[in-house]
Amino acid sequence: MKKIVTAIILAIFTSNIVVANEYTIAPFTAKKGKLFDNNNAVKNCKGTKKKYQINFTGNEISKFCQLPGSNYLETGTLPALPTDDYFGAQMTLCTKSVEQPKDLFVYGPWLDKKCPYDNPDLVDYVVVKENGYLDSLKNTFGDLVNAEDLVDLEPFHFKSVTGAIPVEMEDTEFGEAEWNSYKKVLRNHARIITSYLNGNYSEASNKALKFLNEYSQNEAFSYFHYVPGSYHRNKSGKIYFDLTEPDFYDAAMSRLKMILPSTIILYSIVKKEHRNHPDFNKAEIYVEKLMWMFSETGVAAGRFGNRKGKLKWSIDELDHHTTWYSMLYTLWGVAKGDDKYFNAGLNTFIATLQFTRKDGSIISEVKKNPRPKSTHGGWGSLIRNNESVAFVSIASTIIHTQGYDVTKLNVKGKTILDIQKFAIEANVDQSVAKKHTGVKEHNLQHYNEPSSIFRKSLSWYNFAKNFYDVPKNEMFESHISKFDNNYKLEVLGLKNFAKN
Repeated sequence: MKKIVTAIILAIFTSNIVVANEYTIAPFTAKKGKLFDNNNAVKNCKGTKKKYQINFTGNEISKFCQLPGSNYLETGTLPALPTDDYFGAQMTLCTKSVEQPKDLFVYGPWLDKKCPYDNPDLVDYVVVKENGYLDSLKNTFGDLVNAEDLVDLEPFHFKSVTGAIPVEMEDTEFGEAEWNSYKKVLRNHARIITSYLNGNYSEASNKALKFLNEYSQNEAFSYFHYVPGSYHRNKSGKIYFDLTEPDFYDAAMSRLKMILPSTIILYSIVKKEHRNHPDFNKAEIYVEKLMWMFSETGVAAGRFGNRKGKLKWSIDELDHHTTWYSMLYTLWGVAKGDDKYFNAGLNTFIATLQFTRKDGSIISEVKKNPRPKSTHGGWGSLIRNNESVAFVSIASTIIHTQGYDVTKLNVKGKTILDIQKFAIEANVDQSVAKKHTGVKEHNLQHYNEPSSIFRKSLSWYNFAKNFYDVPKNEMFESHISKFDNNYKLEVLGLKNFAKN
């Protein structure tokens, strides 16, 4: 009897032991030995203002970058309070990085060595197959996509604002027009990439080169960067944009993030098919410049913000605003063959695992919020969680194709499969999330009305399952198979892929 009891106790004890393997990553710890979390992020990480100042003075005001009709172009002075036509009055800062991108790059978080996105356990993870992700997409989806004719397809690009998203400034008409423009760029890229994956190598690669050449010549999309101002509501209820009080909110960057992944795939195609073309280097510098702009305040590290009139450093919380980096940096790292970018993306991926509970829920997404209809936490927990799951799931496929078994890559036993499993189960049964969110009902738009924008759909699931065995759930799979938007990933250029 004693042996049986001992055996039971031993079984219970050992069932909670995490068996380490070669892919086990030690959690990041802050200076005082505490695990990094959002509560001690700011006080335990130090920014390097000098490097930031170098980058920021690498921007300039020039007529080329301004929106048509600005009343302030001739004087060169910034308005204290822009007019209601804020997107016409605002001065737009242009980056000079296209002239000297490598001199201005800041790789890997430019903080001290005790910050969350610089885990020392990851230094040996490097790019194994340069530009290999394109081959993986071609081999995996070549027979699953339907190509379209590209004869009449011409490059499309446009000017926009570096300020707040127009719809947030209550300019719905302009905001809708702008949003439609982003979607048009995405769909143009998707037509080229899908055609290439389907075997139309010559025509598609020529179109890709043409698009990147025109983008480069016109500095397309290069006006997107962290916002040098802030928006407020005055006593009369009017919203205005104030350039004298910068908060560096990354709203504009969230729009560049939509366009950048498929732009990188276009670059990958050109690199594969036209590596020796005289225009290739210009295309590479252009895309490299966009990546620099995206990371000009530190790779997945944080940002400067206005704190009582002074610029102070803060670490970005690891949530749907930053989990993007796992996908973008690994994608560019592999395409360019840049170990530092790949490693920076992997750091964000691992940081996400660290910020995940044992049940697979991401701590910063699935949480309580006192507001009944909050878009962050509470009611909005699962749709925000889905965004982060989408980003790290795509990143996982990039990491996996480099020869690293991403299903074994873990922090304290938590893997990408745990994150995906919770997301799946919580969509099917919301009660799974209740203990973390404190609410019975959640926003499940991504599940019941999936968007063509991938982060608000379940396309990540149908995409990832082509690379490794994802968690299975018959009810979930049956439900998501009803929606066509769950079978497109335009952010990577997949206009559609068959239900396999």
